Formats: sequence, C-alpha cells, structure tokens
Amino acid sequence: MWKFWKRRRTVVAMMACLGVQFMYLNQLSFNVTLASISKEQHNEEWSRSQNYLVSSYLYGYLLTQISGGVLAPKLGSTKMIATSIAASSVLSLLTPLAAYGGVGWLIAIRLLQGMFQGVVFPCLHELWTRWAPRSERAHLVLTALDGIQMGTVNALCLGQLLVDSVSWESVFYIFGVFGCIWCFFWARTIKDRPEEDQSISQAEKEFILQSLGDVDGQSKHPWRAILTSPAVFACAVANFCQIWGSNTILSQTTIVFERELQLRAQVIFMLAGALVLNAIQTSILMSLAVAMRALGWAGYIVNLLDLSPSSAGVMMGLVGSVGTT
Repeated sequence: MWKFWKRRRTVVAMMACLGVQFMYLNQLSFNVTLASISKEQHNEEWSRSQNYLVSSYLYGYLLTQISGGVLAPKLGSTKMIATSIAASSVLSLLTPLAAYGGVGWLIAIRLLQGMFQGVVFPCLHELWTRWAPRSERAHLVLTALDGIQMGTVNALCLGQLLVDSVSWESVFYIFGVFGCIWCFFWARTIKDRPEEDQSISQAEKEFILQSLGDVDGQSKHPWRAILTSPAVFACAVANFCQIWGSNTILSQTTIVFERELQLRAQVIFMLAGALVLNAIQTSILMSLAVAMRALGWAGYIVNLLDLSPSSAGVMMGLVGSVGTT
C-alpha cells in the first residue's frame, strides 16, 4: 500500500491535483499582480475597469461548465482537460502583452481563460466515474481537489515573491510555462478508462471495473429529474456558499493587504461574520476560511458521483454554474 505510485488510480489523482494547481496558478496570477499592474498603468480607464477585469474570468467560467459535462463523454475527459489547461496556460503567457495593449485585450484574455477552465471540474467528475472505486471516491476526489489549496497558496506566496524579486510579468510567464509542461505529461500518461491504460495491473483494472459496473455516459441525461432533485439543489446551494466565500477572500486578499497590512486589515470571515482584526489574526482566519472548504467537498462534491455516476459530469457543471453566479 505504501508504494502508491504503483496504483494507477492514485497516479491519476495526483496528476489531476497538479493540473488543478496549475489551473489555479493561472487563474490567480492576475489577482496577485493587480496592484503592481495598477501602479504602472495608473490612468482613469484602468481605475474604472478593475472590477470588470477581476469578474471577466468568472463570466467566462460560468458559460462552459454545463457544456463541459455534456461533451466530456463524447470528446474524452482527459483530452478536454489537457486542452483546457494548455489553452489557459498559453493565454497566461499572453497576458502581459494584453495588459500593455489595453484594458479591452486584457478583459478578452480573462474571459477566454475562464471559458477554457470552466470545463475542468465537470470533466474530472466524468473521469472519476471510470477511475474511482466506490470505496475510494472521497479519497481520490479530494486528492485531486487538494490542487485548489496548493494553487491558491503557491499563487499568493510564490506569485508575490516573483513580483517583488523579478517582475509582475514573470508570474504569468513562469506559471504559464509550467502549465504547458504539465499538459504534455498528462496527455502521455493519463487515459479516459482503465481499459485503455497500458501501465495498469490486471488486478487493479479488474478491481475498478467490478466496483463500478456499467457507467457509460448517457446520450440523453434526465434533465427534469436533475433540475427537480432536492439533493442536486442542496449540492448547488452548498457550492454557491463555498465559492462565494472563497472568491470574496481570494479576490480581495492582495488588495486588502497592499493597502492595510501595516496597520489593520478588514476581512470578511465567512464563518464568523465581519471582523476587524490585526494582520496576524486576519491571516489566521482567512486561512481557516479557505481550509474549511475541504470539509464541504467531502460531502456535496463526492455526493454527485453517488447520485448518478452516468450524469455526474453534467451535475457538476450545473452545480458549478450555480456556484459561479
């Protein structure tokens, strides 16, 4: 058991974790560099457009989640994930050029980046319907979602270090290049099904297939049943609360600390209400607020695989869309 790298499903989860990390590195690069870019631009048009620049990613992210769940069984979840993160990484490499080109170009880059990344989690859920045995769903799904925490921490810490020691442009270049490298290895090593993987042992393949049974994606999803399901509605509400809290913290973190860190920082701690605290206490509460997401993921995110494995990708797209709104 300790030789985890010999279990292909664990390799899939760890590669997915790295992919989600690079997705978040590319997503949060702009949040980390916003203050530095603002200092350079320092004009009225830029000041008026900052909210649009931050939110344009989310508008793009909202547009493609359900379609990602629908298309994943047809086009292949691994191919869609690789294409999504590769395109997102290339757009990250183009972001400095877009920033110098004007606000309109930068909004377009952010919008496209959100559209490409919107398909990732629905496609991952489609992948887990074929790779995650019932007894290991929570473990494997949460291992992949650890990439969110890793990407968040590395974007805020390494990103700020790069801004201070090199330049704000270097954040986009370095994170974008590593994202492209990951896509190369993902495409070469991860397959849509255990049956297609040449490196999996016969015993592990039989164990996964016997545990899952027939999980082929449906050509027609039971939309009415999905839209009227109390369980799906509960998952959507939980996801909305989680994403609203985390996005509020992440979108404001660098701005708040840039302006208030020397004296006092004002932050909304989602579990305790609005608090005005010193910098150390604020950092602790913000860390707790982000970390508490994992407790929710173990419930409502994994539950979508239990409700209907053949429509899990579509339901993840629906739940994600509600959360993004």
